[in-house]
Amino acid sequence: MLTVVIILAVIGPSILTALLVTRHFPKWRVGRSALVSGLPVLLVCWGGAAFMLAQVISGPSIECEVDGCAMSIATTAMLFVLALVPYIIAVASAVLAILVANRGKD
Repeated sequence: MLTVVIILAVIGPSILTALLVTRHFPKWRVGRSALVSGLPVLLVCWGGAAFMLAQVISGPSIECEVDGCAMSIATTAMLFVLALVPYIIAVASAVLAILVANRGKD
């Protein structure tokens, strides 16, 4: 099940974005196109973490138990850092997609 989620949420969008980027910017190198193609995955992860952080900060302080808010903030910080893992997977899949798409053109 986790494999399906990774394919649908990370690899699929990065491949589609890679093909769109290489179509609109054909003179870009593979590395630059792949880094740009992985950005939507990273921005979605960071957007979710930023939303969670905003909910914790703007919430009433009475909801924070002993360490409830501190744990939520620590979780958000971990999400910001761990979002790099799907980004790396997205960049790697984008590189493969670009290389496969450009295989017959050279």
